[in-house]
Amino acid sequence: MKVFEGHRVPIKAWVDGVEFEDAARAQVMNLTALPFIHKHVALMPDVHMGFGSTVGSVIATDGAIIPAAVGVDIGCLDRDTEILTPLGWVKIVDWTPGSPILQFDPDGETAEFSEPLAFIKKPTATFYHLKHGKGLDQMVCPNHKVLFYEGYGRDTRPYSIHIAKSFVRHHRGLRKGFAGGFAATYQGYQGGVDISPEIARVHVMVSADGSLRERGVCEVHVSKSRKVERGKEAPHRGRHRFPHL
Repeated sequence: MKVFEGHRVPIKAWVDGVEFEDAARAQVMNLTALPFIHKHVALMPDVHMGFGSTVGSVIATDGAIIPAAVGVDIGCLDRDTEILTPLGWVKIVDWTPGSPILQFDPDGETAEFSEPLAFIKKPTATFYHLKHGKGLDQMVCPNHKVLFYEGYGRDTRPYSIHIAKSFVRHHRGLRKGFAGGFAATYQGYQGGVDISPEIARVHVMVSADGSLRERGVCEVHVSKSRKVERGKEAPHRGRHRFPHL
């Protein structure tokens, strides 16, 4: 255990040999300035920055109650990471805050479109690049939650949830590295993607007769008159262009 000096009370931290990031340290220091903290603030080995307050902290109070004192993990992703919306995949940098995205519920192993509780834009000093040959390619911050199935045969083993930095330590600590898989498909609460008939028509047209020529540009080649007319009626919004209708 290490003892750090705080503003009003000390910090007792079980962080020997464990990373204690500067952002988490700043959050803990803010806690030590509160007038009702009892004796000290305690930190567990998994301490890391959270939303509102530090995750992995124990806060005893005297004459006061703090509802939901311990924060939640912040799942930081690179600005170019694509997230799934009811209208398809969108880069975070192009996403409209407040609009729904697909979110996973680990309790029921299901997913649904819902609005995020918070959206924070800020620079991050460190990213981990998670990539393997099956298509996973993500840039995540050290505190991002990672869900994976260890070993082989997903239906016969439970999943584990780790923050990215602990997962990377786990991977690097194994002689052959991590063996397992990430969840990529889920059962949904909803009966389908909630999109308009016009947008659905565009999706079908692009899937059946389209091909990508460059980033953000799709060419659709059709000859039947009814397909041509349907294509002309489809909404040409955003970066969609159909130059060969």
